[in-house]
Amino acid sequence: MQLDGYIRVSRVGGRSGESFISPEVQREQIERFAALRGVQIGAWHEDLDQTGGKLTRPGLDAAMQRVRSGATGGIAVARLDRLSRAGVADALKLVEDLYDCGGKLAAVDLGIDPTTTFGEFALTIMLALARMERRRITESWDAAQRRAVERGVHISSKPPTGYRRDERGTLVPNEHAPAVAEAFRLRAAGKSWKAVCAYLNAHGVPTPYGSTNWHTGSVQHIIGNRAYLGEARSGRHTNPDAHPAIIDRATWEAAQLVRGPSIPRGDGALLAGLLRCASCRYTMKPDRMTLRSGERVRIYRCRGEHSAGRCRSRASVLGSVIEPYVECVFFEAVGQLEAQPTVSSAEVEHAMQDLAAAEAALVAYRDDTRVQTLLGQDAFVEGLEKRAAAVADARATLAEASAAVNSGALLDRATLDAMWPDLDVSERQHLLRSAIDAVFLRPGRGLAIDERTLVLLCGEAPDDLPRRGSRTDAIRPFPWPDDVPGDAGEAVA
Repeated sequence: MQLDGYIRVSRVGGRSGESFISPEVQREQIERFAALRGVQIGAWHEDLDQTGGKLTRPGLDAAMQRVRSGATGGIAVARLDRLSRAGVADALKLVEDLYDCGGKLAAVDLGIDPTTTFGEFALTIMLALARMERRRITESWDAAQRRAVERGVHISSKPPTGYRRDERGTLVPNEHAPAVAEAFRLRAAGKSWKAVCAYLNAHGVPTPYGSTNWHTGSVQHIIGNRAYLGEARSGRHTNPDAHPAIIDRATWEAAQLVRGPSIPRGDGALLAGLLRCASCRYTMKPDRMTLRSGERVRIYRCRGEHSAGRCRSRASVLGSVIEPYVECVFFEAVGQLEAQPTVSSAEVEHAMQDLAAAEAALVAYRDDTRVQTLLGQDAFVEGLEKRAAAVADARATLAEASAAVNSGALLDRATLDAMWPDLDVSERQHLLRSAIDAVFLRPGRGLAIDERTLVLLCGEAPDDLPRRGSRTDAIRPFPWPDDVPGDAGEAVA
């Protein structure tokens, strides 16, 4: 058996005493375990000055990636708390993720030893506890949601604009409720989103985050929110008479029926929703401008004003410059893909059925108290191992079949070149989004488009980019991977 050794120390400098286990001591304990059990250590991973409260760490991530790729059979730690000091549910979820990847865990301090029957059984018990704990938390949260909704409590970090919370947590209209009601009436009368924004701005109605600069997306969220009908919702629970309504149902429904796009689509702009300003990380707005020649051309601009603040160095670029460049990067990425064998969706369906049957057999065997009494401890554990192995094999088969189906959907360069001219903008957008997470543009007079642009392919973009429906605390630039200076003080097309 091959495992990777994992070592973690929260803080290295100046520490001593019994509570401090140095990297050297951890390595020695893992090596002694490996020598005793005939385990080969394939690689070592260290996270020094890294807290165990985080489930994402450079060394741990590298070890997990080796498990997922099949380069190693699991992870060995000197003590379980070296793997994680997060809450019980999160820590056990990490162990479960390792197990689901086909990996094994060795924890020297607890005797969790994948080379012995009892060690494997201990891990099985831990995984069962993890699933039970998550189920208990889920059930408790669902019950809490139901009770809160029944009491008329609106479960949200902030009350909707036009409401405040009373001492019981119930929504009551505030001084801005008449203006919000008028916004509904304006929209029901056919007014544009910009007109509704202008009305709210003119009357000093604050946004949910305290500013007085309304944007189209924020107003759309208000008009579509059923809380203004007096409803409280959370998950699958609804209370239609939870609090006083601000608008009547007829006006609310009329506001929903006004024709026109609920979200600006960018007038067929190829990079709408993909292109972001590197100075603030927000998506750029596609627009039209008229040249001196009278020609109308597309331009992408940073909006400048965002819910988190103002972008101090807005970027802009002509569509005729940025769009062909991003297409070229996309074609190059597709050209590096190799043709993959495919399987039919029927094979995936069979693999799913096999997995369901294997899991059902494992649960039925594990939960039947008579089996252990009849077979005895050793035979029962052996049967448990066989059924767990069958589940692991079924999972692996399903993963391989799913991967083959997904890889078969990839286009080769020649096919893409031939079909691209015949695709409409929405079809091209769909293909670009299948391969690209985001495109960042920075201001820079005199810089070529390839020096101003950074294309992040799938999996390369960070998870904390500003997105619709999420809250960003502050404006901050996207870190550029090189030191080429840009003219950050001036936005150029």
